[in-house]
Amino acid sequence: MPLQIRPSFQQVLPCAPAKVIRYLKREVIQEHAPCTGNFYDHHAILNVPEENQHFWSPQLSLDFESHREGTLVRGLFAPHPSVWTMYVAAYAILGFSGIIALLFGTSQMSLGMSATALWVLPFAGILAALVYGTAWIGQRLSRQQMGELREFIDDALHNCALRAESSSSLP
Repeated sequence: MPLQIRPSFQQVLPCAPAKVIRYLKREVIQEHAPCTGNFYDHHAILNVPEENQHFWSPQLSLDFESHREGTLVRGLFAPHPSVWTMYVAAYAILGFSGIIALLFGTSQMSLGMSATALWVLPFAGILAALVYGTAWIGQRLSRQQMGELREFIDDALHNCALRAESSSSLP
C-alpha cells in the first residue's frame, strides 16, 4: 500500500447495504478478526484491537451507499481522532503564527523598523514540515496494521459478494 495522507478505496458489491453491514458485523465479531468495530445505519468504524493498539494505530471508516449495482463501499484510513486533531491543531497554530508574524513584520518594515518578526516565518515553515514528516513516519509505523485491516475488509467484502452472487443464481 503506497504512503498517502488518509488513504481511501471504494468497491461495489452486488447486494443491499443492510446485507453488507450484517455480514461485516458477523465477520468482525469472529474470534479470528483482526479488528473491532462500531456499526451504524450506513457507516462503520473498524479499529485495531485494544491490546495491539499504539499511538499510530489506524482506524478504518466505512460508508455504505445504495448503488445501481448493489452497494458502494467507501473506505478511509485515518489516525485515531485524537491524533488527527493534534495534527490539525499543530497546523492551525503554525499557520496562525506565520500570518501574525507576516503582518507584524510587514508593519515593522513599512514603519522603517527592523522586521525581526519575519524570522518566525522560516521557523514556522520548518516546524510545519516536521509535523508533516511525523505524519509520514506515523503512517509508516502503522503500515502493517493498515495492511491487516485492508486484507480483512477485502476478504470479508469478497466473501459477501460471492454469497450474494451464489444466492442470486439459485432457482
